[in-house]
Amino acid sequence: MGAGLSRRRNRGDSRYKVAGAAATGRSHVGANTPCQDRIGFERTMDMAAVALADGAGSRAFSQHGAAIVVRSALRLLMSQFDTLYTLCEKNPAAAGRFIHKRLKHELHRLARRLRCAESALASTLLCAA
Repeated sequence: MGAGLSRRRNRGDSRYKVAGAAATGRSHVGANTPCQDRIGFERTMDMAAVALADGAGSRAFSQHGAAIVVRSALRLLMSQFDTLYTLCEKNPAAAGRFIHKRLKHELHRLARRLRCAESALASTLLCAA
């Protein structure tokens, strides 16, 4: 995705409308560096999920890390929402660890593919469904 309006993903008709954007900042444009922020969303008739990641500008491949955590978080939220919801009600810290473990696995796979340290993929992540 990167800079610009996020692509819409539809799974049938939905009662939710979602839009979002990420733009390359002036300092990145001036330094000819990529936008390291990512935004994404998924929706079905009954739910919508949004994920935002801010790649760490000091890390070499943070735009790739931000992209993978957004995609992975959305996939996880959409496929295991009921499990995560129940876990959040019972033990929010355990829900966080569950999500973190899954995302770390995806980051590890990406680091191997890019032949870089996992730390080079650093980003923050916010997600909700």
